[in-house]
Amino acid sequence: MTKLEIISELLVEELQEFKNQAQRVEQVSKTLKDVRIKADSTEIILILQEFIKKQEHVQTLQKEQHNELFIKLKNARVIPNWLLILVTVFFISLALIIGYLLIVVLKIEGF
Repeated sequence: MTKLEIISELLVEELQEFKNQAQRVEQVSKTLKDVRIKADSTEIILILQEFIKKQEHVQTLQKEQHNELFIKLKNARVIPNWLLILVTVFFISLALIIGYLLIVVLKIEGF
């Protein structure tokens, strides 16, 4: 009978320990239900603000380049300067030659 008593005593101890563990689990589950987790988005906001600043900087650079290109296109000519000078010299030379020939022809005819 002593073995039976020892076994029953061990069983009672195990049951008591199991009951204590179950109570601790219940307490922990109650505290976990009461705990509220708040989402912290400060890092995301900082990253987004940094990205926005970079994009604004890129946008200002693009606007400056666009304005410079627009000014260059506005001041650009379809006909290059050397061609204008060549044509002008040609027409002045032509006018001088025609004038000289008119004077020569008029002298020959006797006017």
